[in-house]
Amino acid sequence: MSVPPSSLVRSALEGSGMLASSEYPRLYSYFAIYSTAATAYCVGGSLAYFIFMEGATTEKLQCIQITLTMLSGLMKLCNAIFQQNKLNTLLLGFDGLWDQLYEETQNREIMEKSEKSCRLLYKIYKFFVIFTPTANILMALLFHLIFGVDQLTLQIYMPFDNKKYYVPVQIAQITLAVSPLLANTSSFLLYLIASEQLATYMRVIRRKLREEKISKQTIREHQEIIKLLNNTNDLFSWLLYFETTVISVECSCSAYTLYKPEEGSRYQLSVKVDESRSASERGSRSEETL
Repeated sequence: MSVPPSSLVRSALEGSGMLASSEYPRLYSYFAIYSTAATAYCVGGSLAYFIFMEGATTEKLQCIQITLTMLSGLMKLCNAIFQQNKLNTLLLGFDGLWDQLYEETQNREIMEKSEKSCRLLYKIYKFFVIFTPTANILMALLFHLIFGVDQLTLQIYMPFDNKKYYVPVQIAQITLAVSPLLANTSSFLLYLIASEQLATYMRVIRRKLREEKISKQTIREHQEIIKLLNNTNDLFSWLLYFETTVISVECSCSAYTLYKPEEGSRYQLSVKVDESRSASERGSRSEETL
């Protein structure tokens, strides 16, 4: 009885360190726990400050925006972990599929189902790529209509005066507006490369299965697709590290706005403030104090 080609390929790839490491899921769990704890701390601080502070409309809106920013960061991180786990599952499932197909060369349904799964995942990720930036824009419009801000609220906080540094603020707002699109598109394209190559390779394998003995060319193609999936896996890992760092900095900056109330240090928001109303409120508060 001949040795299944996958066993030969697996031993060669393990020797070269190309197979997905079993430490990946544990590493992502650590990242998830760390990021969830950091985000929960920041969100908890925001809500506590929102509940116990004296009620100024602008400050309440600021707390709401900060909380939404942190929750958005947590959602982005969870999405990255979800994508990474899906890719790991795809990689391990592909290697197991090879063994099964070698033993059951007459089973064509497995190949067809795998191709359909790739196409379905393609459609799901395409939906997320379109939905995420659209939802961000709609949320900005909603804030504009409800709270009456003077421009689209893109959840940007700057440690300086918006009017004095108008150009950098606008650049930052534009960057923040398109960043969800760029982030989701980049990860989507990485996954698309792997899934499309895998679907193409499955069609090649289906033709090769008609042979009595799987050729060396097929084994070489199997090695190439495993290498491609592992390289894509590594790219996802670096994206996850980078995204975790960015989200941590974003949460820290948002929390800074809550605990730095001195004038001039607080991050500026593009919110219309009714000066006459604010003055009357301050006057009424001083009278109550007296």
